Amino acid sequence: MADAYTQDKQVALLFKSLPFALFATLAITAVIFVVFRHAVPFDNLVFWCAANTALTVGRAGIYLAYRKSPTAHSNSRYWLMLFVSTLFLHSLLYSSSNLLIYPQGEQADKVLFILVIIGIASGGAFSLAAHLPSVIIFVTAMLLPLAIRFTSDGTLPIAFAPMTLVYGGLLISTSRDLTHFITRSLELQTQNEAIIEDLRSSESALKDARDVAEAANKAKSEFLANMSHELRTPLNAILGFSEVLQKKDYIALGDDRFREYATDINQSGTHLLGLIDDVLDLSKIEAHQYALKEEIVNVNSSISSSLRMIRDRAARKNITLTETLDDGSPAIFGDQRAFRQIILNLLSNAVKFTPEGGTITITSSSEINREVTIRVSDTGIGIKSRDMNLIMEPFGQAESSDSKEYEGTGLGLPLANRLAELQHGSLALESDVGVGTNVTVTFPAMIQA
Repeated sequence: MADAYTQDKQVALLFKSLPFALFATLAITAVIFVVFRHAVPFDNLVFWCAANTALTVGRAGIYLAYRKSPTAHSNSRYWLMLFVSTLFLHSLLYSSSNLLIYPQGEQADKVLFILVIIGIASGGAFSLAAHLPSVIIFVTAMLLPLAIRFTSDGTLPIAFAPMTLVYGGLLISTSRDLTHFITRSLELQTQNEAIIEDLRSSESALKDARDVAEAANKAKSEFLANMSHELRTPLNAILGFSEVLQKKDYIALGDDRFREYATDINQSGTHLLGLIDDVLDLSKIEAHQYALKEEIVNVNSSISSSLRMIRDRAARKNITLTETLDDGSPAIFGDQRAFRQIILNLLSNAVKFTPEGGTITITSSSEINREVTIRVSDTGIGIKSRDMNLIMEPFGQAESSDSKEYEGTGLGLPLANRLAELQHGSLALESDVGVGTNVTVTFPAMIQA
């Protein structure tokens, strides 16, 4: 059974072909009146032609009402029933022609009348092909009485009766195939329209999502810019004053506690400024606005300077720092600041998650004219396999109870990874819970002449 949308299309096709069918009906009525006015009873002919004309005009009115109805497409069942019922009345009128206006005289008039009826049946079958029940009603009403007439006429071969029925069956069979083709075409059209509508909806949704994302990204960038401006100034002032207070000349009465407080202020401010820098750098990378200042980077020298910056933090936890640097390591071509930030982030992470008395080892190695590898290994708490992907995402942190006690934003590894990728490098992570973590960063080496 066709769905409502397909049925609506079928009804539209029926009404679309109706004006031509009604015009043809009026033309045939006029021809019948002119040709058979002397071969049939005149009163019967006038009555039949008048009734046919009146019914044709009535169906034309129904067609105009359908065209003007604002709810025609949502009430297709009503209009289909109205179409079929008026078609049935018209079919009965044509059927009555075998009684009212069948020629009784000349053989030629009878043959001509039969040809007219068969022609009307054939034309009607194809014009109604969009709805098979309408075809069956019309063809049966036209040809069944004609077949009966052949059996009772006496002047025509009785064999015409079964031939007429067979022809009617062929008309219905052909119309059935045509109806199936039309229905299938309408169903495919409906599916295509639905697909097109879905694509339009998806396109609109994607556009809306893109606009929202762009607006959010713009707002984020503006926020970070404002935050940088608002926080950097007071932070720099705090750091400046704390550095001044740390100097012995400014410590009143040699108060060591005062100096410790100043040191705490300085370290806290430095830490906070570092966090701000990490957030801003990661935001610039994701927005494709991070500008590399590429130059020749001495790998071992940068590692050594990074180690000096981290030693005090490691010493406070009694962590042993060891380095094994390949003296033959070639330089890389990258951003000096970004490279040092990678090393510092990896070392800071290692210090943070390594218990007191642990060990952190950093090594560098190289393959001539191929790549430079830096590895940071620790004896820390390790990372569960299920958390490996999570911690590589910005602000991602492992959910283990052990790791929750460690403060941080979760930016260290993601930022190091992004900075490495910007310099055509890569970062790999290996870890065992309770054993430790190995982070390996690889960069392409400068080609030596």
